[in-house]
Amino acid sequence: LDDDSPGRRATRDLAQRHAAEIDAQIARLRLARDMMAAAGACTCPTVERCRCGAMEPVVRRLRRHLATVIG
Repeated sequence: LDDDSPGRRATRDLAQRHAAEIDAQIARLRLARDMMAAAGACTCPTVERCRCGAMEPVVRRLRRHLATVIG
């Protein structure tokens, strides 16, 4: 961050890139936390075959997340 150029363009660009990476990590961690909460709330014999509905919202979010990551 040692940038004494006018406007500190390099520092601002670096900060924006890192902020975006941190936001992506936070989103992944929130999804992981929500998956664990849903798994704990699921009353089915296995979460892979959840029929009680606890896993459905988080599975939809996971699919959307993977679609954006994979393209």
